[in-house]
Amino acid sequence: MRFVYVGKLNDDSVGDTPDDTRIGDTKYPADGDLYASLGGASANISRAVSTLGRLYKTPCSNTILTPLGDPPEKDQYAKFGQFLKAKNSYENALAFLNHEGIDCINVYPVGHKSGVASSNVTNFGANIPRGAGRSIVKNPSKPEVDTASADLSSLDLKSIGLNIKDIEAVDLKSVDLNSLDLSSVNFDILRRNFSFFKPDAQAAEKKTLSVSLTDKFTLAAHGLVETLKVKLEANIHQGDCVVIDTVRPLLAYVAAGVCHEKGIPYNIDYGDTAWPRDPDKAALLSAVLKNANRIIGPDDGVVDGMEANKRRPAEFFGALTGKDITLGNDGVITKCENSEIPREYKAQTVLMSNSTMPVCFSHAGDVSNINVEAAEKGAVNPLGVGDTRDGAFFFFIAKGDDDYTAADKATAIATIRIQYPDNEWEYHFYEDVQKNECFRELFKSDFEALGIPMAMNNRPVVMALEN
Repeated sequence: MRFVYVGKLNDDSVGDTPDDTRIGDTKYPADGDLYASLGGASANISRAVSTLGRLYKTPCSNTILTPLGDPPEKDQYAKFGQFLKAKNSYENALAFLNHEGIDCINVYPVGHKSGVASSNVTNFGANIPRGAGRSIVKNPSKPEVDTASADLSSLDLKSIGLNIKDIEAVDLKSVDLNSLDLSSVNFDILRRNFSFFKPDAQAAEKKTLSVSLTDKFTLAAHGLVETLKVKLEANIHQGDCVVIDTVRPLLAYVAAGVCHEKGIPYNIDYGDTAWPRDPDKAALLSAVLKNANRIIGPDDGVVDGMEANKRRPAEFFGALTGKDITLGNDGVITKCENSEIPREYKAQTVLMSNSTMPVCFSHAGDVSNINVEAAEKGAVNPLGVGDTRDGAFFFFIAKGDDDYTAADKATAIATIRIQYPDNEWEYHFYEDVQKNECFRELFKSDFEALGIPMAMNNRPVVMALEN
């Protein structure tokens, strides 16, 4: 089975604080509760698939196509400490991928700065209410570039068709981008390559690419779009299970375009709780979502037209499925009718989840709930558990299960996974399945195929993992 993931990588510094209920100035021993982990949806999903491949003795090829960039260089950073942190994050991400046997392909062109993100993450364990089991501290968003003062000194202006009159008299280190003549610059790369994106007539007339003005120069100067397309085309093939993370709309859009051209259905791991305010990014994201084969998202997700950072699960699930949905306080679907609003999204399968609430599931127009079994040991490690569920879902589909069965099994995997730190659920999977009556029935045929006898009278048969 071959899986291809498109998305970014995170180097997470994780602090497990099972006895704490807030972030404090806590000191952790190096061999104790503070550890490094691989983050980012694509990484977590691929890690889940890799783990299940071992458990099911099924060889899996896992490849992440990611904006890795070049290794950090000291002169790229104002502070030496920043350089060290970036270097460690870059190397940690690659080390984790290598440890899991996951291939990593850099889709950025040579000379592009490292794209590995760094996060500080705290798990609070089972001591706080549902839905608040972690806190992630990330670098704040960078401010918009001042378009009145941009440094173009490193660009090959002639090759991108930028026309600056009296170029000898212009200080290229401080150029007012708003005053430049853009008429001869080729910004139609995406529209030329991918037919399923149809911009408005005004944008086409202006010959503007669907990204911000300052991004246009980066794209044109470094050939980013062409590089992305070439690398994605070379590594996405018929028969692949393709999973796209939408956190980078341009990368997601180019990947979706490649799949569209090759006739390969793609799946979306979606987590946006605010629709992009930038109309260009919104256009890219909308095109990606509307043409996806499967969409998995949280109950606080949003699509175009929804208010940002407001949990409206019925509206979100209804928009994706084309249904008029009513949910009870317990998350159970109490009403489902065809919506009078024309459906914009083509996904044949939609999953929406929120912690212990029942999963809302839709496939080929049929809508239902999937129950979430209680975690016997509590929510020890909520970090990335949704991504583990998503990876399990795609794994079981690739194994031949129908979408509902795959989602049911994946939800059970999430319950097992959340009870153990880091990736230790792998060593408890067989035992925990046999301890739970619902899980025993759900995985019975799988265990028989693996040659694992089912326990009787709720007495687990423990099977050691092979090295």
